[in-house]
Amino acid sequence: YVEYKNFKLQLWADRGEIHNKVIAQSTMHFYYDRIQNVNLSQSMMDRLFDIYTLGIETAAGGGIASMITISGLNRKDAEKLRDFLLGQAKAYGGIL
Repeated sequence: YVEYKNFKLQLWADRGEIHNKVIAQSTMHFYYDRIQNVNLSQSMMDRLFDIYTLGIETAAGGGIASMITISGLNRKDAEKLRDFLLGQAKAYGGIL
């Protein structure tokens, strides 16, 4: 469970949920069996502040893929979250 001023991430046994209320409130759900890939990246500006962005690619219905991004993570937390999501995806059959 991670909560910032306008961002909240909750992880359950079968799915994750991201609440975002920067401009308008939105809630995104992602199921571990739908995760196809988890990427850890840094832009040029992120390197200056040593922060990372975690990208979660999920399979939506009809062959459509969607990307969920979580920005502003330090390296340790980003790697820990990536490893957790990959482990859950493999356990639920999302990533082969």
